[in-house]
Amino acid sequence: MFTPEDNEKTAAYINKFKPDILFVGVTSPKKEKFAWEWKDKLDVSLIVPFGGAIDILSGKSKPIPRVIKKNDFGSFVAICPGTPPALP
Repeated sequence: MFTPEDNEKTAAYINKFKPDILFVGVTSPKKEKFAWEWKDKLDVSLIVPFGGAIDILSGKSKPIPRVIKKNDFGSFVAICPGTPPALP
């Protein structure tokens, strides 16, 4: 869990660089909470909560199999240990 001091330091660091787009890549719901709580204090044009997608794009994690996603069991898979491999 991030402390209020951690968030203050992170916001100051972000504002130092003034990015146009900020991708927030931490777990849910931390990324959404951070984006919502800091949206008016960050000098950015767009904040994108982008957690697990970064791991999938980098190859660290595999996406949820289509059959599970299609049947809306994605959240169930997320809480289960050992995510099943992706389907082709």
